[in-house]
Amino acid sequence: MSSFNEFGDVCQSFDWNPDGSQVVTTAKDLTMRVFDPRQQGSVVKFAGFTGSKSSRALWRGDKGQVIAVGSSKTSARQYGLWDMKMPEKPMQLVDIDTSAGVLMPMFDADNQILYVAGKGDGNIRYFEIVDTDPYVHYLSEFRDNQSQKSVKADAPMIANFAHWVRSGSRDVILTCLFLSAFTFFLCRGIAWLPKRAVDTTKCEVAHAFRLMKDKMIPISFQ
Repeated sequence: MSSFNEFGDVCQSFDWNPDGSQVVTTAKDLTMRVFDPRQQGSVVKFAGFTGSKSSRALWRGDKGQVIAVGSSKTSARQYGLWDMKMPEKPMQLVDIDTSAGVLMPMFDADNQILYVAGKGDGNIRYFEIVDTDPYVHYLSEFRDNQSQKSVKADAPMIANFAHWVRSGSRDVILTCLFLSAFTFFLCRGIAWLPKRAVDTTKCEVAHAFRLMKDKMIPISFQ
């Protein structure tokens, strides 16, 4: 058994790369670390965001790059892109806004699209990531007058969801794979269906569930 115990403070995110050979993490000590489970200690360690808000890091598919969200010293929410061959300086570091909510990213490696939602926000932004400068391009955003909330799972909510899954419609059957992800992300404001569950006949590329105070709202990205 391997253990990662190098963190100077609380670990905030943990993401495996596609082939399972490395893990990227963020921590409250403002340092990003890459671990190889076959070795002791981090194999790459570099400064991440400078702000105190919680940060999240994800691998950019098999590109050897890390896309992350966090904040600056002035509390501006940011996204950044780092190349693990030269992690000392970010390839891109951009302010998004100055809202207070923690950002929650999801990266679609097939389409190279980064989706960014914020806890308490009423919108979901999405960006395309490419291999040429400036690397990250804003595409559009979903906007609503209701903000995604942090909610706690209770027995009736889970029972209703289980009944919904058993109801037999084509779209609902596909969400069975989503159940474990749903319970994991339930207190975070948003969760995403696996790619195999999207409706390609409608050119759907992603499908999200916004978790509100007393309901879930599905969102289709086409």
